[in-house]
Amino acid sequence: MRADQRRGFTLIELLVVIAIIAILAAILFPVFAQAREKARQASCLSNMKQHGLAILMYSQDYDELMPQGLLNIPGIGWGATYFWSTPYDIRGGSAGLGQCIWANAIQSYMKNVGVLECPSTMPWSLNATPTVRTPHRISGIFNGDLGSYPQPGIPQQADVIMVWTGFLKSGPLGYANVNPTLTCPDATQPCVYQPRSAAGCAAATTNGYRDALRLYAGMPKYNSWVHGSGDNFTFADGHSKWRPLKADPNMDPFSTTNTETGDVLNASGGFSTWWNGCHRWLFRPDYQP
Repeated sequence: MRADQRRGFTLIELLVVIAIIAILAAILFPVFAQAREKARQASCLSNMKQHGLAILMYSQDYDELMPQGLLNIPGIGWGATYFWSTPYDIRGGSAGLGQCIWANAIQSYMKNVGVLECPSTMPWSLNATPTVRTPHRISGIFNGDLGSYPQPGIPQQADVIMVWTGFLKSGPLGYANVNPTLTCPDATQPCVYQPRSAAGCAAATTNGYRDALRLYAGMPKYNSWVHGSGDNFTFADGHSKWRPLKADPNMDPFSTTNTETGDVLNASGGFSTWWNGCHRWLFRPDYQP
């Protein structure tokens, strides 16, 4: 054999190198995925901070009332299950009721519908209605218990949730709604939160004494929070932060063990919230720790 003849890799050596690369990939890829999700979480938190501030600016301009969570539809009543085009004209419509819903009412303060997106959510198309421009995922959801409620009347503003990713990882394309949503069966009366009365909240004809936490028909169900073991929240005082969410209702108001008859969101894998029989804790304007 000549002295300058080069020796190639054996099959065993190649397999060892491949195994080492596979092990490194198994270690590093989850780290890269976590880093990417942290970046998305930070972007989502920044967006939620912006539309939380827009809601507070709206409140200051409208007698310190929060924007409307539900709209009173002629001949129908308070449309708790209605989704509204956001922006209102994205499907070619003109100004109307939809212009008053919270997501459209704050647009004059935001100037950018994209701020309502969370990059960690998945686009969900409700129907095939064509749009005149590319719709955004409306991932940030307003707390419906705060609809038309006086902002100064919230005693614990740093604790009451105002905006969150209320449909978990589903981002409706070009549509906004609220979650939870108030029960308001009487179209002749305002739809505003009412604290629990001595008689309870079972009366179906009393507006605002009960809410419902919902996932809607056709909405994809994901058995996890949007950002790992927790989620981003904007509170009624305008501050935003990521919060870990636990299953024990004695430690955290979100529980995977509580159930409620008719609470559709439980079908997503057990997601529910600690509540007082009428409203969810941390969503109630009159929440007291």
